[in-house]
Formats: sequence, C-alpha cells, structure tokens
Amino acid sequence: MRHRTRFRQIFLTHLGRVKGPLLLAGLGTLGVSAAGLLKPWPLKVVLDHVILDRPLPPFLSPLQGLVDEGRVLALVAAACAIMAIALLHAGASYFQVYISSSVGYRVVYALRRQLFAHLQTLSLAFHNRARSGDLLSRIAADTNDLKNIFSEAILEVISHLLLVVGTFVILFLLDWRIGLIAFATLPLLGFSLFYLYRKTRDSSKRQKKREGQAASRMTEVLAAIPLVQAYTREKHEEDRFDAATAETLQESIRVARLKAAAKRSSEIITEAGMAAAVLFGALQVLGGGMLPGELVLVVAYLGNVYKPLKGLARLSSDVSRAVASADRISEVLNIEPEIQDRPDAIDAGPLAGEIVFRDVSFDYGDGKDVLRDVSFHVAPGQRLALVGASGAGKSTIVSLILRLYEPQEGAVLVDGVDVRQYRRESLRRQIAIVLQQSILFGAT
Repeated sequence: MRHRTRFRQIFLTHLGRVKGPLLLAGLGTLGVSAAGLLKPWPLKVVLDHVILDRPLPPFLSPLQGLVDEGRVLALVAAACAIMAIALLHAGASYFQVYISSSVGYRVVYALRRQLFAHLQTLSLAFHNRARSGDLLSRIAADTNDLKNIFSEAILEVISHLLLVVGTFVILFLLDWRIGLIAFATLPLLGFSLFYLYRKTRDSSKRQKKREGQAASRMTEVLAAIPLVQAYTREKHEEDRFDAATAETLQESIRVARLKAAAKRSSEIITEAGMAAAVLFGALQVLGGGMLPGELVLVVAYLGNVYKPLKGLARLSSDVSRAVASADRISEVLNIEPEIQDRPDAIDAGPLAGEIVFRDVSFDYGDGKDVLRDVSFHVAPGQRLALVGASGAGKSTIVSLILRLYEPQEGAVLVDGVDVRQYRRESLRRQIAIVLQQSILFGAT
C-alpha cells in the first residue's frame, strides 16, 4: 500500500476542497434510501387496512381517522403518498447524481493535471525508457476509469448499503424468521463477490498493461509513418500490432467472463433467497400468521435487499478496474525525478558562455561508456564543432550542459559554476538549442 501514498494525498487534498457539495450529495443519498424504504408502505395500507379493513398498526394509528372517513378518500391519499415518495426519490436522486458527478469530474481533472505536470518533471532518462503510448493510456484511460467511480459509484455504493441495512431492520421487525432467511444468503454472496473481485482486479491490471503496450505500438508507428511507407513495412507493422493486441484481447475476454460470472452468481443466490422467503411468507398468509399486505412488504423489501446487492456485484468489477487504474497512476506519481535542484541552488543570471568539461564520464545505465574522462574548455563567444560517428557522445555532451543528465564522474561548469549548483529552469532559460529533428507544437 505504500506505493499509493502520493495518489491518496492528492485525492484527499482535492476531495477536501469540495466538502460542501459532498455534504449535499450525501443528503441526496439519504433521501434516495429513505424513499426506497417508504415505497412499499402505501400498497400495504391499501391491501390490509382499506380493502381488508384491518386495524392499522400502532405506529400508523395517526392515519386511522383518514381510513375511517371512507375508503375512496383513503385510496386517494395512498395514491398521493405514492406520488410524493416518487417525487422525493426523483429529487434526491437528481441532486445525488448531479453533485457527485461534478465532484468526480473536478477531482479526476485535478488528478490528471497533477499526473501530467509530474510527468514533465521526470528526467529524460525516464522518458527514454518509458513508452509514450502507455503514458497516454495512464493519463487518459486510467483517469477516466477513476472518473466513472468517483462520479457515480461511490455514493451509489453508500446508497445501496443504507438501503440494505434499513431493509434488514424492517424485515426483522416484520418477522425475524424471514429476516434470517434473507440474511443467510449474504455469506455466499459476499464470498462470491470478494473472490471474483480479486480475480477481476488482477486481470484488469494485466489488461491495462497490454492496452498500454498496444497504444505504444500505434504511437511509434504513426510517428514514423513516412519511414514505414517508404520501406513498405505496412504488412510487417500490422503483424506486430496483431501480436501486441492478441494478449489484450485474451485479457479483455477474461475480464468480460469474470463480470458475467459475478452477475450470474449473484442472481442465482439472490433468487434462491427470494424463493425461500416468499414460500415461507405465503405459508404464513395461508395459516393466518401474516396479512397479504405484509407479504407484499416482504417481497418488496427482499427486492430492496437483492437489487442493491446485485448492483454491488456489478460495481465490484468497475471498482476492480478503478483499483488497477489507481495502481498504474500511483506507479508514475511515486517516481522521483532523478535530477533535482539542490536546497541551496542558485539562479543562473545572464551567462557569458564559458563552458568547461572536467574529467567527465557518463553512461546511460547499461555499463557502456559514452564518455570517459572527457575534458575541454570553450571560451565565451568561441564556436566549437563536435564531429564523430553516431553514438560517439555529441548529443550527450549537449544534454549534460543542459543538465538533462548528470555525469557519473567529473563536473560540467558554466561560467565557472558547476551546473548542479544552478536551478534547472533558470539554467535552461539561458541556453538556446536547435534539435536534430524539427518539432512543431499545435499552435498558431
């Protein structure tokens, strides 16, 4: 869990800035849950206390006068209650979805911006090792998975849990035996969801890794499309892309199979519990131990229990994808830049341009020396041409002056100061460079 520390800090920091809207969304969630718990009661009152003319239970006794005044008036009141509950549910659901979605978008946008900014601070060595397609997949696809969870799933899970807890309380109050029948299915359902959640999470992480590799393959080919066409390598690149996507296809099919298994297993378990409870309740009605309206309540509340549980089964696969995405984003956020400013670094003012290499040795981490004990001096205003074969170290020397890399041995001095003592940004602002390849940004 240690690798998620920075991700958690960023998330909690931005979440703390939207406490007010989150509170309103929470109130909407309570309203949705309350409406779900109240929904079956008007029908129960109609069946048992208007049609069958049974006395109201003590906690509904304030409504007895309304029933006594006439059945038609009581039916109209029940219909109005159904509409009022529907309006409560609709209004609360609107605020819950709208506010939670806006909060989710804001938090994930901030996370995406933080991830993009962090990638720009990482050293050139990291970007030379990394694949641009995979990084784009993390910035776009992985943060989008998190957006779906933050904007929809979190409060939906809370609403489901509140509805389940409230429903179990009412079921036990109606008949503790029916409550036990419904409760007995929870261990099986929990085990099924937990087991499939772990499987889906691991498979989703592998799937996302393969998708990143496929995206990298596409990025590399499209960036070099003139070369691909000039050497008629289209068919060869298609074969390489097919090989890269074949594993992605297999993992995608595996994730789809696990999601289907989670949904089907939850349906089988919940329907078995529903069948047992309905059978018991119907026998109670036939024996006079339960009113028909109470059986309707039982069926409605069992639907309230099992529908959220089925929703949790569906959300478990989405959450597993989001967890895999969070892990991939955390891997990048916890990479520290290899080149950092010292605490006592100074700004590079206007530079005269004196450059000194003093016994500089450098390699790219593969053990093969690019530079070994290189020393030279360039006076201000002097022009120096570096000539040599590809890989001789010409570009490396320029990169060391810019402090895109740091030498393993020796020192690079500009105006008599080791470049490691300058702030990187101030140093690079004083240096102009013309790259070997032309790069145009999308601008005017």
